[in-house]
Amino acid sequence: MVILNAGIMKEGPFKGVQATETQVELDTNVYHVVAMAKKMLAGLEARNSRSGLVTNSSLASYIPIPTMVNYSATKSFVTSFTQALQGEVKNTDV
Repeated sequence: MVILNAGIMKEGPFKGVQATETQVELDTNVYHVVAMAKKMLAGLEARNSRSGLVTNSSLASYIPIPTMVNYSATKSFVTSFTQALQGEVKNTDV
């Protein structure tokens, strides 16, 4: 089993968050989760034995938090990504 647990957040009003801070949040919370899932999924499938890939999202993906706009949005991505990926691997051992 592989557990993907990545997340950082910049708390505060959205208008005060710098573009570079947004990019770091997107890279960490979205891009790196997707990249690691892709890499780990290939290895899990190659094992030919029952395994799992778990992602860690946040309640903020379902109940967005006004002072954590980017964080809420990135965790919504992780939730949606995981649900879609689950549909793709449902007939495999992953």
